Amino acid sequence: NLFNQFYTFNFAQVRQIAATASGLPALYLPKSTFDNDARTGEKTKAAFVQFNTDWDTALPIRTALGLRYEKTDVVSTALVPAATAISWVSQNEF
Repeated sequence: NLFNQFYTFNFAQVRQIAATASGLPALYLPKSTFDNDARTGEKTKAAFVQFNTDWDTALPIRTALGLRYEKTDVVSTALVPAATAISWVSQNEF
């Protein structure tokens, strides 16, 4: 049964086989320089207010109250390698 088995492989060995087969081993090694400074910032503010009421007493009471305020301020930085190429290998990649 396919779902009762777990398959693994040696990534370093597969990478070496691909590098040898292509004749360009440098393409299969990680880049040693991280020269692209990628920074992302996000600031959001949101408010929410709700008031519902049904009061026909003698039991049918339905009330909904709500109040919410959200504020986010996120800054993310990463030093990553700069992309050198894009390789489209399939029609459904986007």
